[in-house]
Amino acid sequence: MHQVLLEFKEYEKEVDLDFVRKAVRAIGHCAIKLERAAERCISVLLKLIKIKVNYVIQEAIIVIKDIFRRYPNIYESIIATLCESLDTLDEPEAKASIVWIIGECAERIDNADELLESLLETFPEEPAQVQLQLLTATVKLFLKKPTEGPQQMIQVIYIFTYCDLHQHLNLFELWG
Repeated sequence: MHQVLLEFKEYEKEVDLDFVRKAVRAIGHCAIKLERAAERCISVLLKLIKIKVNYVIQEAIIVIKDIFRRYPNIYESIIATLCESLDTLDEPEAKASIVWIIGECAERIDNADELLESLLETFPEEPAQVQLQLLTATVKLFLKKPTEGPQQMIQVIYIFTYCDLHQHLNLFELWG
């Protein structure tokens, strides 16, 4: 397994972006399917994130979200590293993934309220996928940290009340 992961890691140097993304996803799939390899896969993904190549970071965050779902409460020590890349994310799936992580682990992230607040500032411009995750994560923050979530809840209420959400998101179809 070690050799396979090293091979996948080497693919980050390829010029074919789609190929690189598939290699990063393959590392994530290995972690999800092979529990004994998950820690090693996380280590490789963190090394890829530290290289600071934007499309690699985004793909890694997407697969790490899936790893967190498969192994809850195990790899939380890497959350701070993931959150450092928040400002560089521009792909909807990657943004939605980091927002999901923040909402899911809000009680273990010291500045979860600040992270969500900065993302809520651009709420109307975000794609529907990110908007929905932002709303969900904000509610989770409020429920998990009631003393830190009120400002974000006020923003969410404002968004529901004054923003023209039907252009971006039909909540009744998504939740109904």
